[in-house]
Amino acid sequence: MKYAYSPLLRAPDRAIDVDMEKPAVVRMMKAMCRARQKELSPEWTRQRGVRLERTEYPGLDGEKIPLFVITPAEENAGGTEPGGGEPVGARDDGTHDETKVGGGEPVGVRDGMRGGRPAMIYLHGGAFALPVQQSALELAAVYAKALRMPVFLPEYRLLPEYSGGTIWEDCLALWRWLDRDENAEKYALDRERMLLYGDRAGGALAAGLTLWLRDQRKRLPAGVLLVYPVLDDRDGDTGQGKNGKEETGQGRQSGAGNRYASRTLYEEAAWSARSNASMWSVYLKGAREEQLKYLVPMRHPDVSGFPKTYIEPQEFDILRDEAVEFGRKLANAGTICRTNVISGSYHSFDADLESELVQRVLGERISEMRKMLGT
Repeated sequence: MKYAYSPLLRAPDRAIDVDMEKPAVVRMMKAMCRARQKELSPEWTRQRGVRLERTEYPGLDGEKIPLFVITPAEENAGGTEPGGGEPVGARDDGTHDETKVGGGEPVGVRDGMRGGRPAMIYLHGGAFALPVQQSALELAAVYAKALRMPVFLPEYRLLPEYSGGTIWEDCLALWRWLDRDENAEKYALDRERMLLYGDRAGGALAAGLTLWLRDQRKRLPAGVLLVYPVLDDRDGDTGQGKNGKEETGQGRQSGAGNRYASRTLYEEAAWSARSNASMWSVYLKGAREEQLKYLVPMRHPDVSGFPKTYIEPQEFDILRDEAVEFGRKLANAGTICRTNVISGSYHSFDADLESELVQRVLGERISEMRKMLGT
């Protein structure tokens, strides 16, 4: 094994090396993901203590966008925290919060709920080209059950059939849709306690959406969680992006021909440097200059006013250093931000839900969510 992965994790598959310029390969991968979606059954939801709704919402152009909504099953009143059986928020004196992962009252009941319950939008990864994968639905079920809240996973439109701008706008459309009175009422939402979560490519979408909302003086998420996110398309010391224009942003790092050392150190890890470059090339094709700072969050010159943020890079991942740098950029701008590098981990390591390490990390994520929600 080339990298010193944690023994608590199963070894990752060989490096994912996808040429996004070859539509036939992408179509095959999409078909595999959709086949796994069809395997979801009433037994799947029963075992996880959740309900799964398939619905849709309107994109900004009026197209109907599929949407998964995962909510806790009302009859499931027990459960334990990932990683051990203790309630989230265990105190040093041996006492605990009364709400446990997997059951109990909805988060915020003790505060009167302020007219609704919290919720989370989960923007999934998959190189902007793959649909919601079963691993994302598994994680969403864990979060929904733990925090007794709905989790919304949009099936935003995908590369290469649609542009990066369209993909990003589909995510904005969901935020606006849930902010409408009738939809907030339908799902009993407290719109002041909406979390925004993005992993992999979804991290770029979540961070970019938050920056746009801040720039437009719109309602912001109560907190943002970025898990092994893609955040910067740029390579090299010259500060040149994929469109060849000079960049001098705070994300620049010196190194042996690469802005981020992890892109060279782990270029053959679970998510390859070649796939990453191909993804960005297709995602940014045709992007307008004014879109870039939202499509590529590290390009935004001002990240002040960002909500509380949790960033989770993985040790053996080409994306590690750009995530660390984005956390530093947020902290320098005054944001309360925790950057939590997971030792021994790799891109998509959390698909191994039986792992003791994964269970511990999920507990940490849920604890951060509770802090953002003020519980």
